[in-house]
Amino acid sequence: MLTMTVSDQEIISRFPVGYYPLHPNAFLNFQMNRFWGWTGEKQMLEDLRAAAPRIASYPDWIREMLELSDKALADGGFLPAGYYAAMAHFFLAPDDPRRQPTLQRFLDNVLAVNGVTPDDHHLVP
Repeated sequence: MLTMTVSDQEIISRFPVGYYPLHPNAFLNFQMNRFWGWTGEKQMLEDLRAAAPRIASYPDWIREMLELSDKALADGGFLPAGYYAAMAHFFLAPDDPRRQPTLQRFLDNVLAVNGVTPDDHHLVP
């Protein structure tokens, strides 16, 4: 049986409230807010604000998110690094060779930050 050691209020308090004007394109703005909402880290919000003016196309988005992921990883920001990778992955073409490594970066970082180990994985028939 799974036992919760964290209260509902503690979990709820981790999620940020608000929607920010980060990009003039409504769709890209939504994506930035959506992914940021999973971390709630103020530095990530500032990084997205700084990157937004350099994004005018999906290739720009991919470039910026991969660069932000690299920077966050180098700075020890594993959760933002994972979500920046997910943001890049969202717009990578299915045949792009960066697609699988980018997805793996997301998984590796988010699972590690949340303490999920291979022992926690179970196949459901």
